[in-house]
Amino acid sequence: MRVPPFVLDYHQILDDVAEFQLETARKLGAAGELAQAVTHSAESAALRRRITRTVLGRPYLGRFADSLTLETYFLDLSGRTDAAVAVATEQIALDRRILAALGDSVIEAKASMTNVLVDAMTRQAERLEDLGRKPEAEQLRTAAQALGPTSPIDRDPR
Repeated sequence: MRVPPFVLDYHQILDDVAEFQLETARKLGAAGELAQAVTHSAESAALRRRITRTVLGRPYLGRFADSLTLETYFLDLSGRTDAAVAVATEQIALDRRILAALGDSVIEAKASMTNVLVDAMTRQAERLEDLGRKPEAEQLRTAAQALGPTSPIDRDPR
């Protein structure tokens, strides 16, 4: 059974609006309007969350992760660490889902995604420590170290 074209167009339109919201957030963030940047990045993440609920939305998972990453960044800049922890937790879960979906034939993509996940987990551990949640931070750091090296020097195979 073929998917009706309007369903694909619907996903693309939502993604285009989400990308517009993300670009607006970047510009507002660069201008120092952090509250507005957080709002726009959150709207972008909400739209992409809606897209990825269905099987047809799977190709948009990486873009959803980008929206969550930017929302976390602006929440960090605005000093809203509690909210940043919540969004970053969703981002890490999504990154793990993307990593699990990658096949063994795409070794470079899998290595790159592993590095992204390790970096996100390390930053999340730092946020948790800032909030005084040291046991959770240590657990997350241990999980990140189990995935792979955390510095670009350690990743270089030469």
